[in-house]
Amino acid sequence: MNDEEMIYCSRCGEAMKASSRYCMKCGNLNYDHPENRNMQQYIANNDNTYQVGSGNFLMGNGNNQQVVQSIANNTGNNNLCFYLTFFLYLISIIILFFSVVLNRGFNFFEIANSIFPFMAIILSITFFYLYSIELLFMKANKRWWASLIPVYNIMILSEMAFNKKILGLISLIPVIGIIYIFILFYKIGEKFKCSGILTMLFPIIMIPVIAYGSYLFEGRTFVNYDVKNSVEIDYKRKKLFLVVSLLFFIIGLGLLVYNNLLSSGKSNIDDYYYVYAARKMVNKTKDAIDNNKINCDNLESNDGSYYVYMSDVGDELNLFLQILRDPIEGYVKVVKTDSGTKYYVSLTDGIKGFFETEIDKIDIDTVVDYKKLNSINKSLKCFLS
Repeated sequence: MNDEEMIYCSRCGEAMKASSRYCMKCGNLNYDHPENRNMQQYIANNDNTYQVGSGNFLMGNGNNQQVVQSIANNTGNNNLCFYLTFFLYLISIIILFFSVVLNRGFNFFEIANSIFPFMAIILSITFFYLYSIELLFMKANKRWWASLIPVYNIMILSEMAFNKKILGLISLIPVIGIIYIFILFYKIGEKFKCSGILTMLFPIIMIPVIAYGSYLFEGRTFVNYDVKNSVEIDYKRKKLFLVVSLLFFIIGLGLLVYNNLLSSGKSNIDDYYYVYAARKMVNKTKDAIDNNKINCDNLESNDGSYYVYMSDVGDELNLFLQILRDPIEGYVKVVKTDSGTKYYVSLTDGIKGFFETEIDKIDIDTVVDYKKLNSINKSLKCFLS
């Protein structure tokens, strides 16, 4: 009992135990005590009143309704709540991202086609909802970590709704427990002056709404008296968590839409990448021939053809989507005949490409998977100078 938390009377400033119902010096009621909460209705309804101390502050809002501001003496460490939840979320996203990169490579299309988009959405929803529940508990001056413990969190919610923690055990009873959960969320909504019906039917939506909104538990807001600008800090943390989780949710959703709903259009865009690169390689080869810029150890082969190797076509600034794609490597086969010169292209980026396909016949329908290609011969003797 000697280690019990101490608070201070809002009227005279005298120290007293947090479990005390009233101040021993002046008799002022401790409205944070469960048995005194029903006495709030008898508080004088005077606007613009301000009581100094570590107890309650009565703030008039001009509408003959008062907001009771109390010290958050039972919420737990707010800093630990935010940093633990937020950084666990970020670390989960980072681990997910690099696990995909290590398995598939740092490639936009490989990442988009992996488990990353789906898991980014799941993690964002999960941690955002988790933090919302923690905020909900702290809004009612309850330990934030209690929201993470199964069954015990229902007991704390029961204490918030009915002032009886033991009622939470009803949730363990088959069928009756489900009915009790519905009733519990209905009462929680009412306690926060929010729609009880909506909270009962859509708790996944309404809990974040209550947690992030201006709803107060029994018209009371709890603040940290030992932290300067605690209200502003809490607001910035809420905003940061909301923005970051929404950002990764949108990224994940966008990648899912890109891979599924736009799959046909995306495929055409992907394949045009190879068509464009092939034409670019042939144009570079023609230009090099015209300007005598081809260096070959053995210029002509027995069949009157030679090969021009290119290793980093994707590094060209004007290559379509080059920022999002890996560089292409390949060669142009130049065949001289009596009727003229023909050009055949072999190229790949490790995903798709062509193998010695005549440039005039190349289009998005002639693109094949990398596994169907013959290997690119890097020992070819002709290079652009």
